[in-house]
Amino acid sequence: MSDSRPPRPAEQVLQAGATAAWIAVPDYTSRPMARRTARAAVLAASAGAFVLLERRAPEEEDADEPNETEEPRPALVAAAVAAGLLASVGASVGGRRASRAAVERLRARGVRRPWTVVGLGTAAVTLALSAVQDRLQRSLPTTR
Repeated sequence: MSDSRPPRPAEQVLQAGATAAWIAVPDYTSRPMARRTARAAVLAASAGAFVLLERRAPEEEDADEPNETEEPRPALVAAAVAAGLLASVGASVGGRRASRAAVERLRARGVRRPWTVVGLGTAAVTLALSAVQDRLQRSLPTTR
């Protein structure tokens, strides 16, 4: 997904789903190596899905530009997805502390899979922020 166009709804939902899956991993495995493997699988699956979305729905061409179509490079798309997912999930130490505190409170209240609940909440916030960003990008005037 490039910065020149707003994300499509399918990309926004995929990003939110990948975020939820990434955060929920500790609920489903207790061994560190299994967690790394599961997160690598989430990363690979989301990158593959983004590549498929990019190939199935190429960017709209402007009438002013020549008719040159360039296939998106899967490696670049996958790298962008991986960097975005890792940056959004793992960048904030304060976010980790807040997530852990939320998990502990949910556990104290008897929630069986607290990381899944936190992941779904984070996914909802991710989706909402992505929608707000999309709306802001659409409202800004374009310069050419």
